Amino acid sequence: MSRCVDGLGGAVVLALCTALAGCAGPGFSGYTPASVRPAPAGARAPLAPGVELARSVTGTMTLEACVREALRAHRSMRRARRGIAIAGDRVREAWSRALPRIEAQWAITSRSNDPGVRSGGLSFVGADRTIRTAGATLVIPLYEIVAGAPLRKAAKLGRRITTFDAQRAAARLRLEVSRTYYRTLEAERSREVSARSIAVLEAERARIGDLARVGLATDTDVLAVDVALARRRQERIRAEHNVALARAALNRLLLRDLRTPLRLRDVERPAPLPAGGLAALQAAAVRSRPELRSLRDRIEAARADWAYTRTRLGPQIDLVGGYRRTSDTHQLHPEWWEAGLQLRLPVFDGGSTWAQIARKRKEIEQAIDRYEQAVDDVVLEVQQ
Repeated sequence: MSRCVDGLGGAVVLALCTALAGCAGPGFSGYTPASVRPAPAGARAPLAPGVELARSVTGTMTLEACVREALRAHRSMRRARRGIAIAGDRVREAWSRALPRIEAQWAITSRSNDPGVRSGGLSFVGADRTIRTAGATLVIPLYEIVAGAPLRKAAKLGRRITTFDAQRAAARLRLEVSRTYYRTLEAERSREVSARSIAVLEAERARIGDLARVGLATDTDVLAVDVALARRRQERIRAEHNVALARAALNRLLLRDLRTPLRLRDVERPAPLPAGGLAALQAAAVRSRPELRSLRDRIEAARADWAYTRTRLGPQIDLVGGYRRTSDTHQLHPEWWEAGLQLRLPVFDGGSTWAQIARKRKEIEQAIDRYEQAVDDVVLEVQQ
């Protein structure tokens, strides 16, 4: 019997160690930015900044293509996608609270004397000095299956909130790319206008010079054209810098080298505004804006979290079952099954639960205030 228990105990310990090793997961060794990572041995020297990127950019880019590339490569969108994945993990974590739990136990105890009694010069031993016990326990959280519904609802709402936050981040990125795209086109048009005006003034300068040589124009006329030509050349220099800055800003949004050349297609006609007037536009914005939908779900999630915290004031009932085996040779039945109900009633926890309930109630009111303020901001933004 002792060998059987030792074998069972060793198996239980081995199973626990395997489970712990599997749950531990890989350690986090830190992050080193790509710009400061050491190059591997034998690696070729990197190209000059922008050379490889410039070779990979071909054709004329449209506004839609720029938006698609920004949504694919921008770090804010990668963070948003990871946030959605994390929210999904929280949903699974909330459901795991309502699932059965299985625990394995193994123990060894040793006494300093033989347990028993002495009577009339006779000794009666009631148990072994060293006892090994092993077993497994199954716990079904009956109370958590029902009372944990608000927690699971809050987790699902949290996943929806992260989805709306991702949509809001995409909308912001799309707006920023569009503004930068139009700003780049505007800078290029300004440069073209400056170049045309310089060509016109240079032709005018040549004409005034010819007239001055035959006495039909004065030196004042020549100087006036020279001043205007100098101003236009200064404006062209400024326009060149504006084009470079606008292209650099667009390349930054596209996660490219700032000096990557760009060829942009002009936008022929902007999209028309939907019909219905200002009131209809404001109502549509309040109904569909991702940040407002996220705030509405945050209110519901806060209410669900508050309801789940209140369930901790009531009794918690678990269904418990298990299997036990002992190495005690004096035990009449060395192995047995057991089942029963476990009732846990919180009597006093220092007021922690009531404090959490009060705090989460105030958080609900704070979420409502934040939503109302956001609605006012959106209405005014549409009106402007």
